[in-house]
Amino acid sequence: MPKVNYKKLGINAMAWAVVRFLPATWGEYSEEQIREKVRQHRYIIWGCRIPESDATHILLYGFKDMKQMDKHFLRVQTKLSKIIEIKKIYHFSVEQILKDSPEGLFLTILDNKDFFTDKLFEGSNLINKKDSFF
Repeated sequence: MPKVNYKKLGINAMAWAVVRFLPATWGEYSEEQIREKVRQHRYIIWGCRIPESDATHILLYGFKDMKQMDKHFLRVQTKLSKIIEIKKIYHFSVEQILKDSPEGLFLTILDNKDFFTDKLFEGSNLINKKDSFF
């Protein structure tokens, strides 16, 4: 499965943003119109709608650098303050991406076997063996 090399594409900074489209926005736009606006946003790489009371979407953004990212989110805060509220931003360099592939998940589904995270740390003295639920 091909891996996207964000750095070679000029994307050096990324951010997970937890946002809330405000009630007035839902009065003016339908669910589908908001979805389409998210899909059309050029900085958004990935996004999903979540059923939470204090947030409506989790979005993954990509930027050429931190300056561009800061400029974008500061503009959202000031220009779009009646439309969208930024609840939390987790920003990072693309060099910090540890994994960007669903390959292991696909193999697990094809093998029809469960994967347990504790298997990654097998042999560690830190695993609580007697209180295991599984």
